[in-house]
Amino acid sequence: MSKKEAILQAATWHFANKGFKDTSMSDLSKITGAAEGTIFYHFKNKETLFLAVLETVKLKI
Repeated sequence: MSKKEAILQAATWHFANKGFKDTSMSDLSKITGAAEGTIFYHFKNKETLFLAVLETVKLKI
């Protein structure tokens, strides 16, 4: 699994269980082992990451 996929997977769980407001990029960094800079390399900001999660979930339906 690539870092980007790991970030998406962790973000999907956190957004679903903790909500957008209570999900931090720092938490995702700790869970995935990816530096925060790596997360921001793949996703411009938390909103962009959230939209990527929604798109990923939509494609699975």
